[in-house]
Amino acid sequence: MTVEVEYHAQIRQITGKTSETLTLQPDVTVQQAIRMLWAKYGEELRSFLATKEGELRPSIVLVLGDRQLRWCEPTPLHDGDTLLLLSPIAGG
Repeated sequence: MTVEVEYHAQIRQITGKTSETLTLQPDVTVQQAIRMLWAKYGEELRSFLATKEGELRPSIVLVLGDRQLRWCEPTPLHDGDTLLLLSPIAGG
């Protein structure tokens, strides 16, 4: 299956991309896909998104389709899904 991942704010700066298409095995969850991205982009992305314990930082927002996800609830991905990774934006 293929899933589109969109990166925003600092996450975009770390990955150097605004989006990318992931080719995944069936039955992969959002949480598993995020961990795959941590492995792909290394410690800079992992430490920005996650605590030392491997939990997503509360300031990071995951959106699948039109709903915000909770890290503690495994969420399956489906072919054609779009996952947004959002980090806080400062300014004014």
